[in-house]
Amino acid sequence: MGSGQCTDATCPVDEGYFSYEPSQAGNGILLGCFAILMPLTTFFGIRYRSPMFSAFIMTGLVFEVLCYIGRLLLHGNPRETNYFVIYLLGSSLGPTFISAAAFYILPKVMTIYDRELVDIRPKHFNFLFLAIVLLAVTLQTVGSVFASVGDNTVEIDQGLRIIIAGFVVHLGSLALFFAVYFWFLQKKHRRAGRLNPENAYVYESYRFRLFVFGWQLASWFITIRTIYRLIETIMGLGSSIAQTEAAFMVLDGAQVVVATAILTVLHPGKAFGKTWTGKNHQQQSASDFDGIYDSSNRRSHGSRRSYSPRRAPAPAQLPLAYSNKYPLNQGYSPTQTSPPHTGGTAGGRTTPGFSPRYQDSPKYPPKYSPKFSPTSTSGAPTTTKHTHRFSLRSARSGGASSSAAEPPRRSPKVQTQSNLVSSDDLW
Repeated sequence: MGSGQCTDATCPVDEGYFSYEPSQAGNGILLGCFAILMPLTTFFGIRYRSPMFSAFIMTGLVFEVLCYIGRLLLHGNPRETNYFVIYLLGSSLGPTFISAAAFYILPKVMTIYDRELVDIRPKHFNFLFLAIVLLAVTLQTVGSVFASVGDNTVEIDQGLRIIIAGFVVHLGSLALFFAVYFWFLQKKHRRAGRLNPENAYVYESYRFRLFVFGWQLASWFITIRTIYRLIETIMGLGSSIAQTEAAFMVLDGAQVVVATAILTVLHPGKAFGKTWTGKNHQQQSASDFDGIYDSSNRRSHGSRRSYSPRRAPAPAQLPLAYSNKYPLNQGYSPTQTSPPHTGGTAGGRTTPGFSPRYQDSPKYPPKYSPKFSPTSTSGAPTTTKHTHRFSLRSARSGGASSSAAEPPRRSPKVQTQSNLVSSDDLW
């Protein structure tokens, strides 16, 4: 294994590793872009509690920064082997880890619509793609070292073949990623209208749809970069495509920086909301879901919570308690004359035409009132439940086995129907 500088036998071209001097301005701009994204990734990772996703992005950014540091160092030393190793490792491994972050989002996107759409558990997807990424990283690392510091062309060619195998594995993982995603879209399309309504406020929001579009776009950018690097490595380090700086800056550097910026700025923690950490509506109490879903209740686009359940409307008919306890209209006929207008106050409001005895009408029920079940066979109401603060013992109906001499005991605080005066007795 050689060290220091490459020789005429090991250098790809006569000038060294590149036939051109890497541009300080272009590489410096890309280096600055990747460096700026590092604190943003850390901030969003802490803010939205996404350690795995942020770790993949941060690792990829570190390798990309090393890549462009190596290229800047090669500006005045085109034959330096150590600088070329830094460049080759950084440019090979950085996009691989960034694509791992995109793979990590796939199971979460599929389960947010409905868990029944996916037959495989989400963690199995993560294990599968993580194993493929680790294989690609291992092959690219070993191949980059052999291709950079090989003593002869045989070792260099062997290293290039290992790098090609790593790029093939990486490209295969991207192809598998798109295949699984398109398969999921087909299943989701068949189940349109039968998706999980509890997460509708997430996947119907504008922010989530924007993130999914950016996530797909970032994955395509990384795929374009991987195809370019595969073709470049197959043709050799001394080929025309490998010795063109503009092609590398556009098809590699620009593609990766845009993809990383999309995944960082459109963070999945923003799009998924509380479901990103597993705190969705299913963990709340059942009383929060007595309502019904109404699309008109959604908030405007960009809102973090675009759906909130509302209570079901109250029944139009008043409970039987009020009609049993306050028989205001019992005994009246259409031809009868109304009672004298004595006036009164019902529920805190002045209501002319009602005597103080009948001021508690079904329209203005009292604050505390017992609830009566339908009348028994004997016609007497039966108390089954009370909602006021006083205790109320249940009364037995007239047809019960209790003695007729012992009337059912009631709380002195409660006024029963027998104590009421019919409206005809007022005359």
